[in-house]
Amino acid sequence: SECLVGSFLAGNVNYMAVKSHLQKVWKLKGSYEIFFDKQNYFFKFASEEDKIMVLRRDPMFIRGQMFIISKWNPSLSSAQAAVKSVPIWVHLYRIPIMLWSLLGINWIACHLGRLVCYDENTERMKRFEYAKCLIEVSPDKELPEFIAVGDESCPNILIEYSWKPLI
Repeated sequence: SECLVGSFLAGNVNYMAVKSHLQKVWKLKGSYEIFFDKQNYFFKFASEEDKIMVLRRDPMFIRGQMFIISKWNPSLSSAQAAVKSVPIWVHLYRIPIMLWSLLGINWIACHLGRLVCYDENTERMKRFEYAKCLIEVSPDKELPEFIAVGDESCPNILIEYSWKPLI
């Protein structure tokens, strides 16, 4: 439960290249351990703050390959090859005031996939122009450009993706 797991969406990259890239990119306060089982990279962090920071990062590309990091769960086998979900940062625009809460944003996000976390400004309700959320989506599902909230008096919520996986 303390670990994060990372894997490549397609293909694989040399262990030393991954380790070197992460050391350059991650600006961690504490230390971490990395384990590799020929398919998945497991990360155990000394600091919970570092672990959360790594989870909140934008999707990462290492040597042109997408590297996905998520929370480890017991049902994950080391031989699991198929990616069932992909984390994508999304911006949600024109959210009606009645949905401007973490519960309301979560309700919106569930129409796209599984909410992983919010960025700091959204979590603290410091910015009302848009909400930014990390959402796990199915890589084989079409991603909508908007979500209809209700009747004509309420505008559609516009969705902007940091990137979209190829179906």
